[in-house]
Amino acid sequence: MSHLASSQLNKKHLEDAQRAVTAILKKHKMTIKKVLRLGPRYYVGDGMYRGKRAVLKMCLYTSSVDFLTNEKFKREVLFMRFLKTSRHALLKRLAPLLYQSGLEPRAWYIREYVGGQVQSINDGNVLYRPTFFTRERVKWIVNCFSSLQSIKKSELPDKFVSLLYKPDFTRQLLKYMNPHWKRVEASLRWSGLSRILKRYFNSNRRLYNTAPRVFVHQEPYASAFIKQGSRWRLIDWENIGWGNPLHDYIVLWMRASQYPDWQEMLRTSARKRIKLATFDQLWDMEALIQSVFNVISWHFYKPKSDLRELFEFSRKNIKRILTSETYAR
Repeated sequence: MSHLASSQLNKKHLEDAQRAVTAILKKHKMTIKKVLRLGPRYYVGDGMYRGKRAVLKMCLYTSSVDFLTNEKFKREVLFMRFLKTSRHALLKRLAPLLYQSGLEPRAWYIREYVGGQVQSINDGNVLYRPTFFTRERVKWIVNCFSSLQSIKKSELPDKFVSLLYKPDFTRQLLKYMNPHWKRVEASLRWSGLSRILKRYFNSNRRLYNTAPRVFVHQEPYASAFIKQGSRWRLIDWENIGWGNPLHDYIVLWMRASQYPDWQEMLRTSARKRIKLATFDQLWDMEALIQSVFNVISWHFYKPKSDLRELFEFSRKNIKRILTSETYAR
């Protein structure tokens, strides 16, 4: 039986992808027990590799057809290659172990299957299991993010560095927001909000663009955290890149709005570890950026039940930051 079948792939691309999967399985003596995902961008299969449960993930299209997906996935492949021989013991313990991989003509890997209790609720990305929000988890998160941020550019292979995301507020973030101002104003029922947001962002653009650049996961969502007995794992590294040191913390902080004591514990711990003179200003800037993105996402995200709490908290957060005397005028 064919491993691939999808109406979203034309016949030639389907045949090419099938041949690529078959060649990888044959060369590395892996067997697929179940196809976990097929399209629109990836093939993901669950199977056995050298007596161990493993995952095969491959871009369906070659780099010449789908450059952006391959570029994104190459980051995860190269990061996992880097970890195998790196000095970062904690990161090696929490990330999946890479068995085999390739970059051309399409990116792929065979890696450890990470089983356990996924921390998302109902297969979503936003809501976490209530048991995630403990004092012990704050300590683990701080150690995890600190280890990630300790990686130096000089440690990394040139090819990996060339693919890393480098955030710039004007060229990337603001460009993405611009088509959605009406949606944001409608969501908050606040006429003129876009003008106030632009004033805030113009005033604080330099703060964002000159903040320290460190390694960040970018998307430490609930579905990326897995509990294996007493061991915790973090997966889905394809968006790894440079960012400000508060980014990953705020992703978690915003998703913990039902647990204000835990939020404060996380923020206090981040402040102690990062020791940044502009901590409060950068925290508000990053929180506002993510809040705007969350409000925009509300119009496209399904299911709404997974996003609703984050959407409401983001609305409140925008109002909290922007109703100061400086920006409300």
